[in-house]
Amino acid sequence: YLGVEAEFIMAEWDALLVGIDAGRWDTVIADVTATDERREKYDFSDPYLYTGRQVVVKKGNEVNMHTLDDIKGKKVATNTTNSWASKLEDLGATIVPIDNTDQCASAVINGSADFCMFNNIVMSEYLKNHPEAELEVAFVIETDVNEVSIPVRKGETRLLEQYNAALAQLRESGKLKELSEKWFYDDLTNNPLGN
Repeated sequence: YLGVEAEFIMAEWDALLVGIDAGRWDTVIADVTATDERREKYDFSDPYLYTGRQVVVKKGNEVNMHTLDDIKGKKVATNTTNSWASKLEDLGATIVPIDNTDQCASAVINGSADFCMFNNIVMSEYLKNHPEAELEVAFVIETDVNEVSIPVRKGETRLLEQYNAALAQLRESGKLKELSEKWFYDDLTNNPLGN
C-alpha cells in the first residue's frame, strides 16, 4: 500500500524505539502503544489495532489476584520500557526485569515472579505456540485499551501522512480486518470502548 519494499529487522523490544532515534530504521510496527509519554518524543499514525491488558499468573497458583488492588506486594515480570512499568510500581509491585515474552512467561511459571501482563494478542499467540504452558488469565483490565500505532521521529510529517493514507486504504478495503482475524484470531481494528 505504500509502494515501497520493506526491509524487516529483528531486535529486542528495548531497542526498537532507540533504533528510530538513531536512524537505524524508519519505524517500528510491533505492537507499539501510543502513550502520552511516547507522544512527547514521537509522532504516531492513526491506530490500526486496539489491544487489552491481561494479568497472567501460573495455573492453579494461590496468588489470589482479581483486581489491580491485589498487585501490591507482588513481583511482576516485565521490561522496564513497558507502558505499565511505572504504574505497576506505583501500585506497590516489584519489577522483575525481563527482555522478551519467553522470559516473562518463564519467570511466572518458575515462581521468580507472581504475574506478568500480556495483551490479548501476545497471550493467544504464546499459548498457541506453547499449549503446555502453565499460564492463565487472572483478570482483564477492562478500561485499559491500547491504541497500537506506527511511530515516527517528530516532524516526519510526509512519512506519517503516507502511513495514515495506507492504513485508511487497508481499513476501507476490509484488508485490515482480514489481517487481524488471520493473525490475531479476532477483529481488533476497532476500539471496544467506542472512543
